[in-house]
Amino acid sequence: MSQNPTWNHCFNGAKKESIGEKTGNFYIGYGFSDQCYLVRTADFKAKIYDYSHPISKRYPKYGGELFEKRIDSFMRSKGRLHLTSTKETYIHKNFPKKNLFKPVTLILLKLKWHYLIKYCRMRYYSNMFKQLLTRI
Repeated sequence: MSQNPTWNHCFNGAKKESIGEKTGNFYIGYGFSDQCYLVRTADFKAKIYDYSHPISKRYPKYGGELFEKRIDSFMRSKGRLHLTSTKETYIHKNFPKKNLFKPVTLILLKLKWHYLIKYCRMRYYSNMFKQLLTRI
């Protein structure tokens, strides 16, 4: 039902979270992450948001019925599996509390200037990647 690249080059972590099986260039496993994913739109338009699963209770209570938790519950309840790439990766970084990027992004979204968001995000992650490389 869903596929994603591996997060932050953590291929060993992705392998550990899998059920120990692989198909092509993908680890097979349960669960769902809303950080970066590929799904069929029709699946997400269906009535899949009212499921509950005991394992999905691992999400923080303060978040309520999060999108990620609802999809995870549906997939686990229906035995749907998730694929994680063994080759492709993405960099995930939480916004620092003092970072101006998040408020700027929210303003640009409100103004519907999506092309600037994409440009800013690419610059932001490009700079983060350069910083990581200089630390190695």
